[in-house]
Amino acid sequence: MDFGLTDGQRKFLQLRKQLLNLPSHLKESDHPFKLKSSLRSFLRGRPASIPIWVDCDIIAVSAQSKQLIDTANMTYTTKRIAVAPDCGMPAATSIGDYIKAGDRVPKFNAAVAAYPEILERPYLNSGLVFLSDLQIIEDWEVVARELEGDFLWEQYAFNLICQKGPIRPLMLDPSIWNVHGELLKKITINNNIVYCDEKRCIFLHATSTNRFGRDVDMKTMRISKDGVACAVYQRLFVNSFLREAQEKYLYDFLSTNHILLKELNILFSDSTRRNDLCPCGSNKRFKHCHGTYL
Repeated sequence: MDFGLTDGQRKFLQLRKQLLNLPSHLKESDHPFKLKSSLRSFLRGRPASIPIWVDCDIIAVSAQSKQLIDTANMTYTTKRIAVAPDCGMPAATSIGDYIKAGDRVPKFNAAVAAYPEILERPYLNSGLVFLSDLQIIEDWEVVARELEGDFLWEQYAFNLICQKGPIRPLMLDPSIWNVHGELLKKITINNNIVYCDEKRCIFLHATSTNRFGRDVDMKTMRISKDGVACAVYQRLFVNSFLREAQEKYLYDFLSTNHILLKELNILFSDSTRRNDLCPCGSNKRFKHCHGTYL
């Protein structure tokens, strides 16, 4: 989806036909919560299918295409939506638990006053969602607009829509589909296969863990080829196997796309000086842009 991108990144994705254009009624300066919950507007004009939303901070650790297709088909035939509950977080398995934890959600509280039973239902993480009913994402955009300004308002809007309907969501096992928070501590690795609670994982949710321990480090990884380098500042898993998988993906990506990334000024030259303008085209000095963490 076209927000938060540099000109070079946008061009890279456009050339691969991998970008959903920013709708005319939205602005790049809009809060990411608003842009994410406007998924339906981004999808207008696209062929009707079952969209699968995956947050950009979720990492695939196994190629399980059949499970993805089977789950999408199951969602289509039995449910309107499939989602992994957020039980990877400590002491917060229901919507009410989240609110008790101190979330500032006055608009959400007013919206659920007539439906107190919703507070006892599982808090759903919208990081990974299968949607067989496009009306859900139509509603998501409307309800999120009504709750705008609350803490994590797009998440609470998503929960309100899912839990008010007569058909409950298909609940996916988070140990397989969306491992994060406390569940990351249950990861084991055997023959380079990642397991959580002895179940083979598909997706790990990386960046939400910074609140709950030392499962990830904030690091800069510098990768280079043929005199051109790229600084990647990100959350890298502490687990050595998972970190190696992250680093390998980035190295492979750089190597495969090296020429185009260089032409689009996404990569910067090793010879760039700190006070030079950053080659990415941001008009910032290198030391305040891609050179910040070098």
